[in-house]
Amino acid sequence: MTHDSLHAFTESARSISLSKQPTAQQVHDVCSKCVQMAADYFDGPVTMTLVGLRVVREPVRARRA
Repeated sequence: MTHDSLHAFTESARSISLSKQPTAQQVHDVCSKCVQMAADYFDGPVTMTLVGLRVVREPVRARRA
């Protein structure tokens, strides 16, 4: 897991936790950051599916190669 993906997830989670009523954009952002953090940690593609939302991410290292 990269420090950048952990930091991005932490900031996104903080933002959604402070809101009284999270927006769809905030939910999508925190899910996206969570999946990116997992993809970086496991060093492979990760898919997260929620009702009406599908997020697919690959590790940052794989995209650079």
